[in-house]
Amino acid sequence: MKKVSFTEIRHSVFDSFYSHLISKPEASLPYDKLLDYVMYDFECGFSRVEVFIVDLIIYILCSDFEVAQELSKIVKKRLLAQIESKDFEHLIQQVLKGDDDRTDLLSALHMTGLISPERMFSLLDN
Repeated sequence: MKKVSFTEIRHSVFDSFYSHLISKPEASLPYDKLLDYVMYDFECGFSRVEVFIVDLIIYILCSDFEVAQELSKIVKKRLLAQIESKDFEHLIQQVLKGDDDRTDLLSALHMTGLISPERMFSLLDN
């Protein structure tokens, strides 16, 4: 089982976001379109846990922006499907435990309201 770094994937998503932000010549590139470009960068060749992390970062980037609410709903639905699956614990175990990677991932899930504090602490204990 390959371990992945939440921090490295998060930085890759932010790098992609920044790259698309500065490389697109359109001055009025809609925010949701920019996020679509970022999601496209991570569409193929990534494991389930990596895609889950990318979706989480995209969900966080959607935040309260009105223009990204539709994308936010789609991504939230995908995230919740993974969280509610019976193998979610196995998915989380694929994230590095050291360097606070797993802690940061679970904290982000909790802060976005996707998991309860009890679930976060139970997953941290594993």
